[in-house]
Amino acid sequence: MENIDKANKSKEDNFYKQSFFIFIASLIMNATGYFFHFFVGRILGPASYGIIGSLLTILYIINVPFNTIQTTIAKFTANLNSNNDNEAIKYLLVSSLKKIFLLSSLTFIIYLILSKLISNFLNIDQLTPIIMMGILIIIALLLSVMWGIIQGLQMFKSLGISMITEGFVKLKSTSIH
Repeated sequence: MENIDKANKSKEDNFYKQSFFIFIASLIMNATGYFFHFFVGRILGPASYGIIGSLLTILYIINVPFNTIQTTIAKFTANLNSNNDNEAIKYLLVSSLKKIFLLSSLTFIIYLILSKLISNFLNIDQLTPIIMMGILIIIALLLSVMWGIIQGLQMFKSLGISMITEGFVKLKSTSIH
């Protein structure tokens, strides 16, 4: 009985440690996002930053329905992981990446077709920033699959490190200008 209590206590401690780590990773990722917007706004000025802000909003809107992908894949991965079915997890990863790549590519093509309309609506003279933002659609959707697998495998440190890395890559992109 005492061993069961120790095991439960250990699991509970581990849960709190990993939850705290994800909390800190989310905090860092959001802080780097804040500084990204701050630096980009300073570098580009109001007009150009307005363009980037508008395009990022479109990206966020497109990603809303796809955010359920991460949660769904995490659930399936967790179920498969509880059964130690590594082959099925591998199959889920590969097949999901293929399907999401096709879906995100289709979304990107539709986005490209609508890019002139978007450009006119937002009064943007160049199509380059619109096309660049469209490429992020593919990356963001593939990342949601990867994060879902990592989350379902309960690899929270890897997930947190990935979130922090994303934030710093975004922040580093401001120094490229």
